[in-house]
Amino acid sequence: MAWDLALDENGDLIFGANRDLLPVTGLELTEQRMRVRLLLPQGTATYDTTSSVGSELRGILRRPLTEISYQELVVRVQEALAPMDDIIVSDVEINSEGTAVSVNVIFQHVADDDNLFLADGSPEEVIQIQL
Repeated sequence: MAWDLALDENGDLIFGANRDLLPVTGLELTEQRMRVRLLLPQGTATYDTTSSVGSELRGILRRPLTEISYQELVVRVQEALAPMDDIIVSDVEINSEGTAVSVNVIFQHVADDDNLFLADGSPEEVIQIQL
């Protein structure tokens, strides 16, 4: 079963009551991987020699919201998540209130380490990420 160290919404490691690092698996792991890919500026990961991890969303959001097209944000989200071969992105919704922008990503799992299944048979999941 795939796992990783659990991160909070700020990207900090999460410790348990016993002061040990907490693991993350399953849907939470997929959501954490999506969140990292969308919030990490592309090309800044030290060991990512191909610059395939991250997105250009932070750079785009430095511009005034009136100059940013909805479609441009949707394309950047899809580009950032395209290398993830364990999900299929069904839809991307962009929400903005004032200067705050959030993304809803609707996706399906393609495969799981323990159970292989087709995307048609898996339910759609939604993750909301504050940019």
